[in-house]
This record gives sequence, structure tokens and C-alpha cells, in this order.
Amino acid sequence: MLLLPVIIVGAAALYDASVPDSPEPPDQRFEAEPASILASATTFKIVTYNIQNTWIVGKNRAARMWAIGEKLTALDPDVVAFQEALVDADRAILLNSLRGSRLKYHHYFQSRRLGSGLLVCSAWPIRETWFHRYSESGEWFKFWEGDWWIGKGIALARLELPQGGVLDLYTTHTQAGYDNPHYHQVRKTQMNELAAFMSRTRRDGEVAILAGDMNCRPQHDEFQSLVADARLERLMTIPSGVDHIFMVLDSRYTAATLETRRVEGRIKAGGEWTDLSDHAGFLSMIRVTPGG
Repeated sequence: MLLLPVIIVGAAALYDASVPDSPEPPDQRFEAEPASILASATTFKIVTYNIQNTWIVGKNRAARMWAIGEKLTALDPDVVAFQEALVDADRAILLNSLRGSRLKYHHYFQSRRLGSGLLVCSAWPIRETWFHRYSESGEWFKFWEGDWWIGKGIALARLELPQGGVLDLYTTHTQAGYDNPHYHQVRKTQMNELAAFMSRTRRDGEVAILAGDMNCRPQHDEFQSLVADARLERLMTIPSGVDHIFMVLDSRYTAATLETRRVEGRIKAGGEWTDLSDHAGFLSMIRVTPGG
């Protein structure tokens, strides 16, 4: 009796792994294009938000997605990096709720059959998108964890700024812990690939921001190695758990975090009060000034 579920899960895993991912960047494309350097000081309002739009554990999803859209419309960010935006129908509700906002552009990054969960919404046109799926993830047969099945990776959305130039927004959701010591090493491998992807795709002189659910905190060694390898500066003025916003250090710019605020709330749906997500979102207002 136990053999049949194993066969079913194994067959589903083989099918899932055969689904193509969003494309990776060609090796020479970025090197061939000149960098676009900011001409004047610019303020960016960046949000990272793990919205728990998942099957089974994500309760009252439709109501929560609508409320999250309303909340973000009121906050008026320039860019939002969502994680766990997995369920197609609920993602459509979220985007519909954002119709009254400036976030007119969006892209969902496909990875395996269920997608990566990574969704970028932007007030500015999205010129290019690229994605790298991590070579290591959770164990495929632990379908209740979901990390292997959603095909985690690092995504890049290259955004056209209204004053000219571009903003490279990277977002990711790395391996969760589940009290499994092996997953610590998996996450370290993912961080190494994340730093390498950013190094390969970013051009010196362009503003690059990384926002996402890193599943680690500043005191953890994988966090510290990522910051060092990718040359990152944390752009948050308050503690944020495992959710982070960074900028890539560049001698052509200085960056100042003017404000960071939590994005959270509760709604009453299905006769019960529910948090908008099991994570708070975070909004950082960042002032980037050319001149070093």
C-alpha cells in the first residue's frame, strides 16, 4: 500500500522537473550593452513581501491577496518583490487589486510546474527578465515542504527608470530550514549561486537592489558570506527577521535609507481573523546619489 503513493509522487517529480524554467541570461548579452548611470539623486521605495500564497497552509488566500493589494496601493511603492505568489487564481486577484496603483507592470518567474513563487510588480516598464534555478534545493519526496517542487532560484527584472537609466531588481526565496541541518548547506550553496548570478548579470555603474526572503539572519554565516561575495549593503533601519533589502555597493553612488516600515495587517474572512501573511512585508525608502 505504501508503494503506490511513492510511485505517484516520483512520477509527478519527473514530470515537474521536465517543465522549462524562465530563461537564463546569455553569457555575452550584458557585457555588450553600456551601463546606464543615474544622472541625479533618486529616491526609490522598495518592498519585499512573502505573502504565503500557497496551497494548504495559506488560509483565506483570495481575501488576503485582495487586502494586500489594497495595502500596497495605499503605500504607493515603486517596486514590489513578492515571494510565495504561487497560486495562479490568487495571483490574478492580487494583480487586480493593484489596478488602482502605480504598479502597472508585472512579471512572474516560471520554474518547474508550480513556478518559483517570485513575482515583481513595478511602476516602471520591465525591459528584461532573467532567472536562474538553484542547483540544490529541498528533498523531492518531502512534498509537504514544497521547496524542491516550486523550483527556487534567483530572478532579475531590469526596470526602465523615468529619468533615464535602469534599475536592476533581484529577488529570491532561499531554502527554508525545517530544523534540518542539511538544509543549512543547501542554503549556503544557493547563496553562492545567487552572488555569482548577480556578478555575471550586473554592469558596474547601474543601481542594483536585492530584495527577498533569505531564510537567514545577519548573524548567520551564509548571510555574511552573501553580503561579502555580492558586495551588498543592507538598506533597512529596523530588524526584519529573514526578509531583507540590499543594494550592491558601487563607487559611483552613495545610498541612504530614509525610512523602513513593516507592511502588515489583519482581515476577517471566513468568520475568523487572519494575518495578511505569516511574514510581515518591509518597505524601505532609499536615496541613491551619484558621485561616490
